[in-house]
Amino acid sequence: MPNSISKYKNLILFDGICNFCNFWVNWLISKDKNKIFVFAGLDSNSGIKITSNFENVKTLPDSIIYLKNGEILLKSKAVLNIGIQLNGVIRILCKFLIFIGWFTFYDFVYDLIAKYRYSIFGIKKTCQIPDEETLKRFI
Repeated sequence: MPNSISKYKNLILFDGICNFCNFWVNWLISKDKNKIFVFAGLDSNSGIKITSNFENVKTLPDSIIYLKNGEILLKSKAVLNIGIQLNGVIRILCKFLIFIGWFTFYDFVYDLIAKYRYSIFGIKKTCQIPDEETLKRFI
């Protein structure tokens, strides 16, 4: 992975027009008290530039990618690994689900939600304008 990408230890790329995805990004920002995560929309200039470097990923998901210390995590592995960075019951639940390791089932559920997220939750017609402090967490 190019050095410019690997400098982000906890980069989350998400579907910027998806209401469901934006809800969870906003929730995550509120729970990320140590501000370890940075974000970019998959369709943003930064997101497109970063994903163009993914030679070893044949099909990118259309909703989340987590770059954790240079490792590319997709779908349920991304979600669960993001969750273990948080505190409390979310961390415990995510560690437990990773321990069980039913990733085929988790990815099936993930794909089902991803497939219908626009029809159920809708899409953003305008960009969200975050406050100045939150804006610093987007690349």
